[in-house]
Amino acid sequence: MKKLISLLLGLALLAAVSVPVLADDAQTAFDPHVTVNTTSSRITVTVNDIPAGQTPSLTVDCSFSSASVTGPDGAIDKGKVTLAEGKITFPVAKGGTYTITNTAPPPPAAAPRSPPMTSPSATLPMAPSSPTGPTWGQAPGSR
Repeated sequence: MKKLISLLLGLALLAAVSVPVLADDAQTAFDPHVTVNTTSSRITVTVNDIPAGQTPSLTVDCSFSSASVTGPDGAIDKGKVTLAEGKITFPVAKGGTYTITNTAPPPPAAAPRSPPMTSPSATLPMAPSSPTGPTWGQAPGSR
């Protein structure tokens, strides 16, 4: 009987210690509900509210070779933004819209192409034929 009471007391103590830990974890966990929209020049990320005192990092796919991030409070310091291996990571201090803008220079415009070179015309003017005058290829008086 003493063993049973000791076992029950141990389980009760374990449950009493575990409940506050679980409750604290439940209060600090959040579901960010992120929405991402992408165009050729920018990515818009909308995040729901972030719990006070937390600043998680957000990572999204990004094909830009260079980018800047603007959040609800303005530009995010470039030192806090990481762009590597097709992904961009930045801190999210509060809910709102974050805009990732492609800052890579556009590719150089193609130089206008000249029309292809053609051979000059090889047509030679010919004198009109007349019954009384010379024609092309005949010397005068050689009729």
